[in-house]
Amino acid sequence: SHAALGYDTSKFLLIPNGFDGERFRPDHAAREKLRGKLGIGPEKILVGLAGRYDPHKDYPGFLSAAKAISERRTDIAFAACGDGVEAGNPKMARLLREHGPLPQLHLLGRQTDMPQFWAALDIAVSASVGEGFSNSIGEAMSCALPCVVTDVGDSARILANSGCVVPPGNAAALTEAILSLTAMPPEKRQALGNRARTRIQNDYSLASAAEAFLNLWRRMLIQPDTP
Repeated sequence: SHAALGYDTSKFLLIPNGFDGERFRPDHAAREKLRGKLGIGPEKILVGLAGRYDPHKDYPGFLSAAKAISERRTDIAFAACGDGVEAGNPKMARLLREHGPLPQLHLLGRQTDMPQFWAALDIAVSASVGEGFSNSIGEAMSCALPCVVTDVGDSARILANSGCVVPPGNAAALTEAILSLTAMPPEKRQALGNRARTRIQNDYSLASAAEAFLNLWRRMLIQPDTP
């Protein structure tokens, strides 16, 4: 977008966001705690999305996928969290009425313990029709979750080969991608999640992001004299 406005790309320096791998990590105790609260047994596959209620997050598409999958599979549950992601939000309530009964869907509203939310999932989803650099994808990957993301912003670049990428605004493609991950043997799906965590640790760690900022500031402070 900046290049299109005429900015000099030769002066660009991209420092991607970094993620705390100690805070965002697999956590069996946290997983059992939230799943127990929701009444989701270990045999269920839990698919989740984190994002405020906003047109860019495409909750209609996510609910359409949840509806279609629930009609075909009874062993898959869904969870979503974020500001306004609750039945008390009139817009969300209207959307729920349009999609009909979704007994396998859990709307959790705003969550203060995101590591616990991610730990409870088996698959993470980003259904957005617009993103920049999605922190939710990085957090989910750091928690060793395979992801389904839409091809917007940097989402596909962050995910690389540790999940599925689908076109934005395509509920049918989102449905099939989620089903493809749920059809994997658990050990293969977990291997994909482990690959996601390794990618975050290698390319998007908090330490590497901090070091990149420090190096930038050092170069700005120590400039050679100009004539």
